This record gives sequence, structure tokens and C-alpha cells, in this order.
Amino acid sequence: MDSATVLANPQMMMTTTRFELWTSTAADAPPNPRLLLTTERIALMALRIPCSGGGGGVGGSAQNAANVLTRILGALHDADGRVQVPGFYEGVEDVSPELLASWNALAFDEAAFLGRMGLATPSGEKNRTALERLWARPTADVTGMWSGYTGPGAKTVIPAQAHAKVSFRLVPG
Repeated sequence: MDSATVLANPQMMMTTTRFELWTSTAADAPPNPRLLLTTERIALMALRIPCSGGGGGVGGSAQNAANVLTRILGALHDADGRVQVPGFYEGVEDVSPELLASWNALAFDEAAFLGRMGLATPSGEKNRTALERLWARPTADVTGMWSGYTGPGAKTVIPAQAHAKVSFRLVPG
């Protein structure tokens, strides 16, 4: 069983092919160009949280759909960056020591990689290398969300619904 089976009713599942070419022009590239070609399965979900009683004059009494959605999305990962969907990692294996050793031989500079994004500390699963997180681990990411009044100025109307889009990178296992 792989992580795809734990996702109930994904809006869309697709397979993409990722192509990366490292050349000597990149700061963290190996001295000789290398090619990485992988196949990824991605499940995309669109969430809509409806709550009754939204509108004006109901604050404190009606459920706020935006608050409900942010609680759900905030529980998607634990403090160590692991996805909290039950069964999500079932069957997912660690990278073999041989493959990990070959990745370590690439002379990849994680600090330089992160620095180009303005980061000093990586996100994602703790105790995993950047290349493991990039190439071999499943992920769950909120890619969009909206709710309530989004026009100019401010309104105090409680949103009756909230929306989010979430993508899941699925790996063999």
C-alpha cells in the first residue's frame, strides 16, 4: 500500500516527470553536470468548509469557517514536519545507505541552497537531508486558501465558508 491510498477522494491525481540538470554554473553544483530524472505522483485536493450562521452581527456565536479551516490545515504537520494524515507514511521506506552515499558524493551545499531562498533553517521533516526531502519523501503543502471578505478595506462579517487547495507528493512504497 502506498501513501496514495490514505487520501480520500482526491480532486485530481496526476503523474509528473521532473527533470533537473545541475551544471557547474550553480553555486552548489557538482564539478561535472549531472542529470536527475524522476517520476512523481501528485494528488491535489480542493477543500471547502461550510459553516452556518456566517454574516454580520453573529460574531462570537457563529462558527467562523476561516478559523475552522486554519485549525484543520494547522494540524496537517507536527512540530517535526511530519504529515499527520493517518497512514500517510505506510510503506514509505527510508533511502538506502548506498543511494544516500551517492547523493552525499554530489557535493551538494545545503547551506548555499537554503541561502538562495533566504533561509538558514530548512523546513520539512526534521533529521532528513535536503536531497531526501527534495527527491524521496512524500509531502503535503497548502497551495492556496481564501475566505470571507477579500476586497479593499475591512469588514467585520464572519465568513460562512472557507476554501483551500492542498497538494500531496506521493512516493513509492
